[in-house]
Amino acid sequence: LFDEYIYKINKAVNSKLIFVQIGPPNDAFIAHTTGIENSINEYNNIIKKHVEYTVSIPSVLKEYIYMSDMHHLNEFGSRKLAEEVSKAINDV
Repeated sequence: LFDEYIYKINKAVNSKLIFVQIGPPNDAFIAHTTGIENSINEYNNIIKKHVEYTVSIPSVLKEYIYMSDMHHLNEFGSRKLAEEVSKAINDV
């Protein structure tokens, strides 16, 4: 269903869209939540399959970008994501 939804959105819009991928899970999140890494990879692969422009935070930063809930971006993570979005906008 998600696959079809992303496909339809991308085809329906008559402009360039930039999709933000789910960030790489940190080691604590992987240990806490069974299968989370595979779920995130599956989601991101669906986006990349249908969308020309995507952005993500580099996985080397995964231990530094999240709040204590292991899910929401902290200030540093938000700044890094904004940098990646800005780069993508300039490339489009």
